[in-house]
Amino acid sequence: MPASRIDVGKYMDAELRMKIACGFEMMYQLRKKQGEERMGSTWEAFRKSLERSGYFQGMFPGSKENKRLMENVEYYLNSSLHSRASEMLSSHVRRIDEILALPHSFNDFKCRELPPSDDDSWLYGGEDELIASFEERHKRRWNSMISSLRRNRSQKSSRMGIQHLPKI
Repeated sequence: MPASRIDVGKYMDAELRMKIACGFEMMYQLRKKQGEERMGSTWEAFRKSLERSGYFQGMFPGSKENKRLMENVEYYLNSSLHSRASEMLSSHVRRIDEILALPHSFNDFKCRELPPSDDDSWLYGGEDELIASFEERHKRRWNSMISSLRRNRSQKSSRMGIQHLPKI
């Protein structure tokens, strides 16, 4: 653990950056794995939705008819519509691979000064303003609902729909 209070702040900043970097690395690896498997979780979700809808109803896995239907599904998935969607999903992985392939090293960034940590005070203020805003919005909705109910009360409903009653 850091020895002084300043070190604690630096430690917490470094820990947060590490957690964010690890999260991005986990998402990147998952997407990359799905791309290498060609269809990944998209394929599994699509296959399960077909099973639920009865596409393979009454067929045994591995039968000729089942294989024929699976070939139809694979043909659809390889069609231009699906491949465009798949390309869009994997574009992030390709972009990250391009960035990682750039010829930079740690020493390129070693002498740069980092900006100081942001002030978190904006997170803790403004509760009263937020509550007042919610209350004002609630009043407007309530008044709108009451006026709508009053308008509907002065109307008559029949088989032809709502009709306005003459005022007496």
